[in-house]
Amino acid sequence: MNHRSLHASRGQLVKIPDQFKKYVRGPGGDNLRNVSTLTGAEVSQRQDHQLYVRGEKKKVQHAEYLLRTKVVSVTHESPTLEKFKRLG
Repeated sequence: MNHRSLHASRGQLVKIPDQFKKYVRGPGGDNLRNVSTLTGAEVSQRQDHQLYVRGEKKKVQHAEYLLRTKVVSVTHESPTLEKFKRLG
């Protein structure tokens, strides 16, 4: 694998259950902007209200983790890989 493929810009659809979307977005999209600022990835909401994250692979993964952690924090459960798999 070459250096370019490790850091190539990519996009990822992040599936969030409907009942948690407003918590993940935050008021006026504040949470999405915060995740973008913290990770350096571009987080956007598509017209179908799905979240889309673009950027370097590690930044996208970090943003996705933070978005899913927000869902878990709303449900008052501790984040585990199994819970993330069920959300996606």
